[in-house]
Amino acid sequence: MRVGIIAACPFPANHGTPGGIREKAEALAELGHEVHVITYAARQPGIVRGVRIHRVPAVGPVNEIVVGPTVAKIFWDILLVLKTISVVLKYRIDILHGINYEGAMVGVVAKWLTGRPLVYGAVNTMSDELHTYNFIWPPKLAQVLAKLLDRTVPRLADQVLCYTPTIRDCLLRLGVSPGRLDVVKLGIDLSMFADARPGDARARMGVNGEPLVVYTGVLNTFQRIDYLLQAMRVVLAELPNAKLAFVRTLDDEPQRREVEQMARDEHVADSVIFPDVVRFADLPAYLAAADTSAVPRPDCPGVPVKLLNFMATGKPVVVTKGSSQGLRDEEEALVTEDHDPEAMGKALLRILRDKKLAERLGRRAREVAYAQYDRLATTRELAAVYYRVLTRCGKTPEHSPRAAGDAVATPESDVAALPVLSIAEGKVSCAALVSVPARATVRQMGDGPGRPPCQTPSLHPGCGRESPAADVKAYPIGPDGATGLT
Repeated sequence: MRVGIIAACPFPANHGTPGGIREKAEALAELGHEVHVITYAARQPGIVRGVRIHRVPAVGPVNEIVVGPTVAKIFWDILLVLKTISVVLKYRIDILHGINYEGAMVGVVAKWLTGRPLVYGAVNTMSDELHTYNFIWPPKLAQVLAKLLDRTVPRLADQVLCYTPTIRDCLLRLGVSPGRLDVVKLGIDLSMFADARPGDARARMGVNGEPLVVYTGVLNTFQRIDYLLQAMRVVLAELPNAKLAFVRTLDDEPQRREVEQMARDEHVADSVIFPDVVRFADLPAYLAAADTSAVPRPDCPGVPVKLLNFMATGKPVVVTKGSSQGLRDEEEALVTEDHDPEAMGKALLRILRDKKLAERLGRRAREVAYAQYDRLATTRELAAVYYRVLTRCGKTPEHSPRAAGDAVATPESDVAALPVLSIAEGKVSCAALVSVPARATVRQMGDGPGRPPCQTPSLHPGCGRESPAADVKAYPIGPDGATGLT
């Protein structure tokens, strides 16, 4: 099907929401769908494979990557409405997926004007974040507006995809119909972290054998970096040579200066390290260099991408209860109460002192990451929701699988194409078949090596054998997941 993802943010960009959008878009393309991302002109260097990117005109501070609301973004969102409508009509988009509140609001207008169904990707709730950006004054007004957005935006979409059960429960309390809510976890590209090695990452941070705590991600107020610095004060009282490294993939100089001042106020500045901004591709090495990692944000309804990255690397994590999203204390992580930096400091000390505990927690965290957060597995669930919404709205997706090697790069050459259909020596296997609802079809299959295993092996006892390439065509899928492949 043709999917239009509305990314009301710089894209690609190496932090939370844009990173999650990249994972979804690439995985959808890998599963054979035609994916269009409609977004701002602002971006960081990077490649998004197999995806077409459509940008609004480059007007305003497009070279600044800012997390949170700005005046420029309000203007860009207006342009994004026009660009979305244009893309929908030109490329005959089947379904729209608006990520976060701005993407959803742009999508609502496009839905009304084009008649395309809209899925809203609920990454967070505004009540937890909007007032922390200091964009709307006074903060009380920001909180009132946030509650209004939380109550109205989800109701305007045809379906809401919640990243976590916490978001779903929040929207249920606000009166959103249970039938319009689905929980589909955020997935990441686990292969990126499969063989992570520290290499010279410690040397680049100026760390030798000292105990090392690593934090990755943005430094905005809602992340509660102050709690982490207070926790380090507890650590340093027992391990005075310990270091805390803030590894960033985004140049956020104003926030960095604020954190440096907080570190001085907490008397831990000599133990805090700010490495140069790293490329996203180098991030696994910096995570692998850590002895432990920390997620200090409390009351987080979504799932921090940094947490998944830590888990996939196999590093032990200390995380607040509000950000833990089901991780069990003493099993997959050390989970501390929200707003308790002293408890976080003591937990960090335990891991830094107990190698066996660190190895056990890291191993179990990695097992959970591979079992629950593989992006292809979660994206299959996402595609199933798309099909269900289309069926309910009386729409039939226009399948148009790309041929091997079709280029989809934009004129800016910021997108690299990957073949969606891969044929090895004239043969294919059914290893990449996707189980989707009744009335859907599978039109593409991948070559066996390196592809995900068959999702319904009991229905495909011959899966793994090769079929002639001539068999590559549309195979109807029944409600039980069976296909017409023989």
